[in-house]
Amino acid sequence: MMTTRSLRLGWFFLIAVGLERLAEGAVVFVEAPSGTVYYPPQGFPARDVRCVTNATTNISWFYTTGEKLDPAQYQITSAGTVSTLSASYQLFRALPGKAIQDDIYCNAGNTNSSTFDFKPGEVPSVANDPVDVIANAEKSVGFVCVHASTRPEPTIFTWRITDSTGTNRIANITGNYDRATREIAYDISAVQPSDAGNYTCLVTNEFDTATSKSAVLTVHYFLNVVVTVAPSTTVHDQTSVTVECRIDALPAATEIRLSRGDGLFFSSSNASLNRDELGTPKTEANHVTYTFTAKSDWTGTISCYGMNIAGSGDQTVNFTVQTRPIPPTLCLNETRTSTHSLSYLFVLGDDGNSAITQVTMSCYRVKSDDTMDKTTEYNKNTTDFKHPNCTTDELPGLIPGTKYGCQLYATNGVGRGEGSARFDVTTVKAAPAKPILDASPLTASETSLTVHWTVAYNGGEEITEYTVRRRGTATGGAIEFPHSLTNSLSQQEGTYTLQGLTRGTRYYVDVRAKNSVDTSTSDIVAYKTLCLPSAPGVVTAIVPDDFRESTRILRMEVPSDNGCGAIAKYIVSDDETPSYDVTWTTTDGSVDVLVRGLDSETEYSLQVSVENVDGAVSSLSEPVMFRTARMDLSTAPGLPNDGSMTGLIAGVVVAVLVVVCVIVAGVAMWLHRAKRERNTSTGRTATLGQIYDSPFSSSGTEMHQSPAYGVIPEEGGSSGSEVMHTSRAYGIVGERVATDSPMYATVL
Repeated sequence: MMTTRSLRLGWFFLIAVGLERLAEGAVVFVEAPSGTVYYPPQGFPARDVRCVTNATTNISWFYTTGEKLDPAQYQITSAGTVSTLSASYQLFRALPGKAIQDDIYCNAGNTNSSTFDFKPGEVPSVANDPVDVIANAEKSVGFVCVHASTRPEPTIFTWRITDSTGTNRIANITGNYDRATREIAYDISAVQPSDAGNYTCLVTNEFDTATSKSAVLTVHYFLNVVVTVAPSTTVHDQTSVTVECRIDALPAATEIRLSRGDGLFFSSSNASLNRDELGTPKTEANHVTYTFTAKSDWTGTISCYGMNIAGSGDQTVNFTVQTRPIPPTLCLNETRTSTHSLSYLFVLGDDGNSAITQVTMSCYRVKSDDTMDKTTEYNKNTTDFKHPNCTTDELPGLIPGTKYGCQLYATNGVGRGEGSARFDVTTVKAAPAKPILDASPLTASETSLTVHWTVAYNGGEEITEYTVRRRGTATGGAIEFPHSLTNSLSQQEGTYTLQGLTRGTRYYVDVRAKNSVDTSTSDIVAYKTLCLPSAPGVVTAIVPDDFRESTRILRMEVPSDNGCGAIAKYIVSDDETPSYDVTWTTTDGSVDVLVRGLDSETEYSLQVSVENVDGAVSSLSEPVMFRTARMDLSTAPGLPNDGSMTGLIAGVVVAVLVVVCVIVAGVAMWLHRAKRERNTSTGRTATLGQIYDSPFSSSGTEMHQSPAYGVIPEEGGSSGSEVMHTSRAYGIVGERVATDSPMYATVL
């Protein structure tokens, strides 16, 4: 074999020889095509045929007959050492017979090129197209394409494969070409579903490529069966379940069957097998859906089987239906009670395909009619089991001497199961529950205390006696007051009044409850008798010096007895107000209580009580009654309203009051003179003693109430008759009396 090195040396030799010949003036070479040259078919561009030499002389073209080709006629062009003949279909159509009559060569100097033939070229074509193929998966299939005889013959043979998604891939199968038969074959030894698609044969020569019609490869297959269960293959009892069977097969499965562990429940070819309790199936090609409600006894398997002409297959999945657990049972019916508890042994039942997480002992008191009192549940939860052996536990907090109805329950992931059969137990009898004394006496006086207690249970035997004991100190000796049960005493509570006690003294009390079994004792509770102050002496009402009608001074004697503690406050009240705002001062054995917040022109009946530092409140004093007046000068503009006026301000107030009284007296006299004058505003006659709520005038002078009202004193009205003006009022002589709140003037 000639190596690259030897080829390189050969070329160097030829170049050297050529240079030597050029030096001698000889032609070294004339190069032109050899063999057969195909000129392009109609419609294709011309093909250039070149003759190349290193001679300096012109290049000429000849037939082997010696006829020289006319450059103009044969479209020959020369440029230096290259001469080009532009061969085309049109050229040789214009020279009939010339293309194949003789061989052609070119000459330069004394050297001729090798000869070559000019022949018309052809585009390739397909004589026989491939045909469609249908095959089962894993079988051998093949396609054959035959091309027509053309010049020049095709040299490239390929197959274009287009799959179902439209994706193309090219398979070069030149090795499968039979030149003698011109057949191009494409073989698949074990066809797969992915091989399905359109197969097209492509044949290429130096001019063009021919494309066959496409043949379709259809692959029949049966790949798999997939079973899905929603929401899960493990579900609770009565859950809605959807089973889907999907089959990957072509053509579509002709038979689909669904079955559960207990047998077939659906067949696409036998409707009589469809199970009504599972509902109606939804079927599509290669797809069956069933929706049903899971039942407690359906734990097992679910299978799907499918079949078509290419094969068959199935899939099985485990299916579990979880139910509430079966209740536990007592081991050997073993229970044991004490005064306050129940000990028991139990063994778990079936867990309903879901692990038991808790066992509950639930007990209720049994009533006299043998029914259970559901008011209070006594229960104990157990989470640590010794399955399959017996587990022991204890229920505390029971009442002595009480009958209980009990049941065992188990809980798993589904929920709490039904209870076991009821079994009854009775706790051991005991003393009554410890009595509970109220923190405060039911009633109390200076010489007695009434105490109250409750008892939670009697211990299984009736309480026959309560004993109340009192002491002077928490640890001192007790004085007992035993009492057999009477109508005022019961199994649940009792009261007792301790009498002959000392005023304001603390006593320490406990209670014992006794039945036929034993006695229980309460905790000691301290109570104190009252020490009440005496009620205030005679109470009188006094108008304050500052004439403030929203206040009154209640003057009384200091209580003779402060009730074991200093007086802390005075309480003034009536039927509507439990406590007025008051302040008080004590002087020489009497007390002045200033009451604030009274209303004008209102009847009051007030009573006074006192409270000492121990919180003891005296009885009420005798009531003191009075009526507030209509005009309160304390609220006139410029005067303070806090009761803290100096002597100077008080004097000014008194002076103003005198002026107002004089004005009121003048008004009263005028009213007396005008008592028969007609009211020009209302058409009424002003009458002495009548109340007016609209303007009236006399002798051309107006009086405006706006919306004041007035009481016209009777003629010769006595001292103390009142005239009331509200808002701003104008007198008959044009003088102005301004008030911003009700004013009261007294006729002197």
